[in-house]
Amino acid sequence: MKLILNYIFRLNSFKNFNIFLAKKLIKFSKIFFVETNLTNLPKQNHPIQLNLDNELKKIIKYNKKLTHQPFISYSHLLDLLEVYSNSKRKIRLFDYGAGNLELFFYLRKKLNSFTYYYYDQDQYLELANTIKKKFRLDNLIINKKNKKNKIDFVYFGSVVQYIKDYKNEISFFFKKTKYIIISQTPFYSKNIRNNIIVKQINLFPTINYMYLINIDLFIKFMKKNNYILVGKTINKVIKFLNFKNFDNSYKNLQMYDLVFKYYEKK
Repeated sequence: MKLILNYIFRLNSFKNFNIFLAKKLIKFSKIFFVETNLTNLPKQNHPIQLNLDNELKKIIKYNKKLTHQPFISYSHLLDLLEVYSNSKRKIRLFDYGAGNLELFFYLRKKLNSFTYYYYDQDQYLELANTIKKKFRLDNLIINKKNKKNKIDFVYFGSVVQYIKDYKNEISFFFKKTKYIIISQTPFYSKNIRNNIIVKQINLFPTINYMYLINIDLFIKFMKKNNYILVGKTINKVIKFLNFKNFDNSYKNLQMYDLVFKYYEKK
């Protein structure tokens, strides 16, 4: 049964399936990702469609009430920032793939002083610029990957797997930041291949494509650049996500949170 379902979900024509039936099949099978034969991520591997007016209204409402904690793919983010802020007056956080601005407003309430660097796809950048102007937010810095900026934390929240050249994007921050946080990202060990591309179907009719990343090679890449792994946990923010339909060549295949700290060579 697993092989049949994998075959169906892999089909290019699956995107044209009846939405009701496709969602029922995904819910029944509890399959979220299937391996592909692709060697490169598609150009539009993580499409988004935002209604800017609606998103703007949501953010304004959220900022007024702050009735709930926003979705945070790394559940220990606030704890880590609060501990760090006890010894440092101002925190500089770069949020790569930040999405909406709920996290910014939430942190603004929780932290005494911080600068928030915001980076995402163009539609989100438009939303962020509108919010910045409306609320006159001096500590919200949008779409500026400046080589001279010194950052305390760079936060890749469930985004690395969707970046075509993720090593190049991460490398930009080498020596500029003390900590790099990579959350809710699929890693595995043992399998000799790296960067396997899978189709993500659980958001159907939206279909995303992303990498599975060899954790041993990734940690070696970070260590070579003086970033040492100081934290590794299985991400359980979305408890029902699974890779049960993948074969046994993928050892320890899970969504992980990784925290790296920079140690300057002496």
